[in-house]
Amino acid sequence: MGVGGEEKRYAFVVFSDDWGRHASSCQHLFERIGGEHRVLWVNTIGLRGVKADGFTFFRGMEKIRSWLKPMKKVGEDFYIFSPVMLPVFGEGWIAKIHRRLVGVEIRRAMRRMGMEGAILWTTVPTAVDFVGRLGERGVVYYVTDDYHLWPGGDAAKIVRADRELTEKSDLIFACSEVLEDTHRNEKAKTVLLPHGVDFEHFSTLKPEPEELRAIPRPRICFFGLIYEKIDLALLREFALVRPGVQMVMIGPIGTDVSRLEGLANVHFLGAKSYAELPAYLQGMDCFIVPYVSDEETKASGPLKIRECLAVGKPVVARAIPNLEGFGDVVELYGRSEDFVGAVDRALGDGRVEERRERVRGETWESRVETIMRALTEVMGKGC
Repeated sequence: MGVGGEEKRYAFVVFSDDWGRHASSCQHLFERIGGEHRVLWVNTIGLRGVKADGFTFFRGMEKIRSWLKPMKKVGEDFYIFSPVMLPVFGEGWIAKIHRRLVGVEIRRAMRRMGMEGAILWTTVPTAVDFVGRLGERGVVYYVTDDYHLWPGGDAAKIVRADRELTEKSDLIFACSEVLEDTHRNEKAKTVLLPHGVDFEHFSTLKPEPEELRAIPRPRICFFGLIYEKIDLALLREFALVRPGVQMVMIGPIGTDVSRLEGLANVHFLGAKSYAELPAYLQGMDCFIVPYVSDEETKASGPLKIRECLAVGKPVVARAIPNLEGFGDVVELYGRSEDFVGAVDRALGDGRVEERRERVRGETWESRVETIMRALTEVMGKGC
């Protein structure tokens, strides 16, 4: 019996972030879908523009290395494909030639896997360039962000691609109600698909890493990409007002953090693997999700909220529409000036089991069941 109860298998061509680079929601889903269905995962170019900085340089080198070995098997009937892709899309002649060449390479990879009538699944709107070119049986758009609001991207082109892909999709999954509302159309079935959580991974107790033992308590923690959407000014203010509280930052740095460097109670530990992460998180006393308040964050559905709750420690987060339903177990703040008080209250909240129980049933497996039911309804059974 397949994932979600389907006996017959589907074939998927997936356009998304680079496989294995970070634990995205799409990767969590296809780690489970891929065990029962055929998957060709296409590593794509991001939506942000190219910048002359160290972060972009190292990402570029990662891409070039992946192009040297474009086809990689990661499971039975599960391959990662890294075609040479440039940051061009749309209607220009260079984009058209590029689209044709990449399309040929993807179709060749599909033939190697014996794929016919695959489902084109994408998390990136620019994959609209390949709709109708791969012999797909249908199109699924998995919307996890308001992409045109990402910093550094060509907003006008992304808006057009997003609108066109929405119109051409047969099935749309959205991680938040805001995104669900903005991606409805008469043709496609639209389904709310909140992020899930690997509950056992985050709730199982693990030994404290040696690296944490030198950091006094209490410890508050942010984990994830440290970039423009994190309110670093707010974190600096907190660190100065509460010098006895240690702020632990876990994740890659993608922006200027000089305002926090040098503060005695701020600790940058760098990126940790998905396997390492639970041990670090269990050594914290409170988690913080201090996004800036803008249109992008208001439409988002933070993946890490359920992971924090599975650990069982208190959580303080910027109040956004998608988190309103967690108000009973997450300390939400609307104004920046309320952040310090929210953290103070959270540090005294010992409801570990209540927080864990809140997300125990919201697993990635349950989300895959939702996906398979919707696919069967819209596209019929697998091949």
